Amino acid sequence: MKWKSFKHRFVPWVAANWSTRLVRSVDSHSLIEKQSKALSQLKPQLETLSYIIKPLTPLTFKSNFSDTNQLKYQTLRSSAIKSLFDINNFTLNVSPSLQAEGLGVFVSQGEVREGQLVALYPGTIYLPLQPILLQSLHNSYILRCVDGIHIDGRHTHLSRLIYRSCAFRDVNSSSQLTSDLSWLSLQPLNPLSIGQLVNNQSRGTRTCASYEQAVIVRTKGERGGGQEREGERERSANVFLLCI
Repeated sequence: MKWKSFKHRFVPWVAANWSTRLVRSVDSHSLIEKQSKALSQLKPQLETLSYIIKPLTPLTFKSNFSDTNQLKYQTLRSSAIKSLFDINNFTLNVSPSLQAEGLGVFVSQGEVREGQLVALYPGTIYLPLQPILLQSLHNSYILRCVDGIHIDGRHTHLSRLIYRSCAFRDVNSSSQLTSDLSWLSLQPLNPLSIGQLVNNQSRGTRTCASYEQAVIVRTKGERGGGQEREGERERSANVFLLCI
């Protein structure tokens, strides 16, 4: 375990270095405006992806793909990439990073405009006070938010096992996945699910994208055709966005 990768999650060290921490300056009015704009961009993309990914079942991810399933997966992924390109006018690609060891995210086609939503940060969400010590060891993919929420975006080792366990635990009665497992392969069906690979801002390096946290509120028991069952409570989901 490397001290450099762990110290930011070691509470005594964080407390001792609190005054020298890197704090991002955010204008509240600008933040709300940016979140609203990003969510308006996200909705049509998720609606498009839901129709493409719907044919897949939990069994698809239980074991290694057969040749037939692999072909079906790649066909669906190509369709998703093309559909999002038609909406966003850009395509992202995962390749070896130019600034550090490991992988990075690059624009392979088109052009990204200022203020545009570019990716989502996938992973297991840990609420404040939920244990994350073992998962955090030698793990540089944990995103800590200002409200105490942590997102573990690591696609390997213990983090991978925990995410898969939660995903299959929450499979509903219709045998449909309630979360996306494809991002664990780094060739996700949702082309947006690569935000964990985007380099974060540091003291010496500025990032070209910023993290924004937003909440999507929808009605529980939502029905097709825009009709909703009366009396059902609303539920919300945290979405972690990367915007230019």
